[in-house]
Amino acid sequence: MEDTNQPSPTSSPNAAPLSHLVKFLRKITPPERKPHHLPSPPTSGERKRTPAYAVDELPQDFVDFKRKHESGGGVSPLTSFPLSKEDYTRLHPKLEADFRRFNYEPRRQRISFHMPSTTRELFI
Repeated sequence: MEDTNQPSPTSSPNAAPLSHLVKFLRKITPPERKPHHLPSPPTSGERKRTPAYAVDELPQDFVDFKRKHESGGGVSPLTSFPLSKEDYTRLHPKLEADFRRFNYEPRRQRISFHMPSTTRELFI
């Protein structure tokens, strides 16, 4: 009988390894070039303006009013301040936590604080 079994091309000693061929045929994408200069911060005109108070803090007028009342200063039992609808919506949880009684008038965009007096507390 004749030997019909012949060595495969990859198993022959003269054949190049398969991994070598794959590396040779693989396309390589060059790395992206990074800009030479770092980006600069936006000019003052381009920056977003944030209110004078932080996101969860009350405006300074409200803080001063509350401190004056707590220290026994002469505070009117009904005091109003201007307050936009957006600020009222954002500050509502903080207002409820810091002030017992207040009313907001959206049409006038004003908030009124009712500071309790001893006489008033007897009737409430």
